[in-house]
Amino acid sequence: MINFVVKLTMIMKLRKAITLCAVAMAMTAAAYPTTEDARLMAEDGNIAGAISALNELLEAEPKNIDARLLLGRLAWSVGEDALACSTLEEARRQGSRDATFQLAEIAVNSYDFDRASSLLDGLLKTGGRRGRKALPVDERAAELKERMEHLQSMMERVEKIAVIDSVNVDADTFLSAYRLSPESGSLSSDEGTVVFMPQSRRQKIWAEADSAGTYRLMQADALLGDEWEAPVALDDALGAGGDVDYPFLMPDGITLYYASDGDGSLGGYDIFMARRTDEGFLEPVNLGMPYNSPYNDFMMAVDEVNGVGWFASDRNRIPGKVTVYMFVPSEMRVNVDADDPALRARAFLSSISATQDDGKDYDALLKAVRSNSNTKAENNADFMINIPGRGVVTAFSQLGNEQARHMAEKYVRDREALISAEERLSALRADYAGGNERVASEIRALEGRLPQLRADLQQVLNSVIRAELQ
Repeated sequence: MINFVVKLTMIMKLRKAITLCAVAMAMTAAAYPTTEDARLMAEDGNIAGAISALNELLEAEPKNIDARLLLGRLAWSVGEDALACSTLEEARRQGSRDATFQLAEIAVNSYDFDRASSLLDGLLKTGGRRGRKALPVDERAAELKERMEHLQSMMERVEKIAVIDSVNVDADTFLSAYRLSPESGSLSSDEGTVVFMPQSRRQKIWAEADSAGTYRLMQADALLGDEWEAPVALDDALGAGGDVDYPFLMPDGITLYYASDGDGSLGGYDIFMARRTDEGFLEPVNLGMPYNSPYNDFMMAVDEVNGVGWFASDRNRIPGKVTVYMFVPSEMRVNVDADDPALRARAFLSSISATQDDGKDYDALLKAVRSNSNTKAENNADFMINIPGRGVVTAFSQLGNEQARHMAEKYVRDREALISAEERLSALRADYAGGNERVASEIRALEGRLPQLRADLQQVLNSVIRAELQ
């Protein structure tokens, strides 16, 4: 009987100990967030909180691969590169192929192609050791390698531009960084989309979702008063396979810049250029590097008056912000030497000073641009022409060459004639829309003349610059 009591007591104590242990384990588990908790935080936009939760979880569970993979991905997405790489390296040492893939993707997106190739080669080995089954083809790695090779080919033709300024601005208000001259038109935001209008403000181009939810560029011309004609879609070929947004039409009425995440994109939105003809647009051209990257690059705008351009990018991965770059465009494309030691920095714009000419002073140009406002005209200026190396001139008296002054006078006359023709065309279209079909022939004639008027005006502007530089 005594033995039975002793055994029973021992069993009861053992059960109590097991119960207490289970309770303790449950309390310990409850004290730490889970990977799913962190994922939900990130989906709600609280990435900082998710990163903090994952760090806490990994202190308790250092072998939690899922937590490490998520931490690495989130840290990289917000620019915490050191944390991302160290976390993923630890997961890789623990045998995670997913971590190897993420590290390869980071290397590709950083243009570290040697490192990426080494990691991808390991993932793409399919032969097994003796007695072991061969690994299946890693399709993700194969696709990433193909994208890497595309980026490598783009690195062979990085355009040589001088980026003279960059600013990190709130993504919702990034257009505030664009200081366009009135002659270049205006950019505004309307219900989440960018609307471009030329100087005449008789036309507008914007993006709008179609019935399938895909964004396409739309255009409308002004009628009399505050009315606009029915919008028409621009050429569908502009964004094959993806969305199209962020339009900017040059004053020549021919050259259109826009962004698309469709075919030919390096990743996310890329900036494209297409030229308009009477039959529609010619095949779009991806502007390549440094304008584009594996991230979202968009909203190219060029101000020929001041001789500067802008584009925006989220390549720096700053939460809630984008970087707007200001650069000096060239009349002819010149690529960076493939052997230039600063090629990677020029391509990714990791250092804007690497893009600038040694000893060149851009202060005068920056000052002139910063004084611009895309809502206020320069009422006291005869014109605004950027003379390379000198900056912006706004009066005939500032031109030292007689031939330059003569051509500048012609430029002003031709510009006024162009504006008058554009306004006349808008009025005729409104008249035609009201039922007056007799104006159809004049509309066609004006539509045929405008491209030549714009081209002639550009030639006169070039003549002013050439004469002044003699």
